[in-house]
Formats: sequence, structure tokens, C-alpha cells
Amino acid sequence: MYSIDTSVLITAWRDHYWPDVFPGFWERFDEAVDDGTFQAVEQVKAELAKRDDAVHEWAKEHPHFFVPLDTDIQDATTEVLKSHPGLITQGASARPSTPSSLGWVWRAGSPS
Repeated sequence: MYSIDTSVLITAWRDHYWPDVFPGFWERFDEAVDDGTFQAVEQVKAELAKRDDAVHEWAKEHPHFFVPLDTDIQDATTEVLKSHPGLITQGASARPSTPSSLGWVWRAGSPS
């Protein structure tokens, strides 16, 4: 499982892998979303909604891609940031979903 942050979607869609030029990339991306290989925390959807464009439309068509930010993910995020205090520094350009995305990866990959 891979946690996808807002910047991955925006950068891929708008800057590098335009859907009309690289449809195969997005077909494979959609397959990974559909089989659960790629997921994102709900904050990513909220960030995409700030700009009502094609990436936001794609997000609305893939509600199963987004997982709720529950207590377990928040706790895992806290653990990641405690263990790696320099991961996100003050003044960095990280989007608000970045820490939660890291927490989701840690929680999903850790033994129960």
C-alpha cells in the first residue's frame, strides 16, 4: 500500500503526466486505486477541492481512494513525527495532509 499525498496528484496531473498525453499512466494509476494499492487520507480530497479543476473532478469520481483520518492514523502520525523530528520543518512547504499521510503509511505497515 502506498499513501498518496496531494502534491503527487497535482504534480502528476498538471505538470508531468497530462491525461490526454499519458492515458496509460492514469489507467494504471486508477487500477492501483481500485485495488487498494494507492490510498490517501481525506485531507487530500479537501485540499483538491480548493481548486475546482480536473484533478478535483477525478477525486470526486474515486471516493474509495480516500480513507478517514481516524484516531489510529493521528496517533501514528504523532509517533512518526516524534521519531523523525526533522521530517517536516517549520517554514517547509509541506501541505497539511503530509503528516497524516505519513501516519497512514506507518499505521498500515505496522503489525497489529
